[in-house]
Amino acid sequence: MAYRRGARGVTLIETLVSVAILGVGVLSLTRMTVFSEHGLAESRTRVAALKLAEQRAERLVTLATTDLPSCPTAGGCRQDRTAYSPAKAADATYPCTEMVDGMSVADPNVAGPAEAKFRVDTTVVAHPDPGQLAGAQVITVSACWTDLDGTVQEVQVQRMLVPEI
Repeated sequence: MAYRRGARGVTLIETLVSVAILGVGVLSLTRMTVFSEHGLAESRTRVAALKLAEQRAERLVTLATTDLPSCPTAGGCRQDRTAYSPAKAADATYPCTEMVDGMSVADPNVAGPAEAKFRVDTTVVAHPDPGQLAGAQVITVSACWTDLDGTVQEVQVQRMLVPEI
């Protein structure tokens, strides 16, 4: 085969370099997709935990102050990044610490974290300034879970219940 001077075309080296550059681009897009899916899963779990905490807090707000459970231990359900705090003692009528399956929280219209398990801690304490708000109670509901990286995550919802005057 004779080589012609000034012939146009692509050499084998140019083709290999182009394929390598294209491969790096496709690999980067694949990694970006995996990170996006990981972030989306974490967001769905966080939303489910927040829904759970809000539901629990709103359910307690509907009770009269005399009917509120006795869950006086302050603090959330997360001790540090890798451990849960000790479980709270149960009230006679209400569990102050409870494990909840993600399916009982997930919105049926949204694909959610069905396999997620949440620990829910409830705290009910008197308002810190009883002089201004006599009989007021502060309700704190903490929802914790272990994320895909093994880190304990927590969301908290607080409500204040003021008795009618």
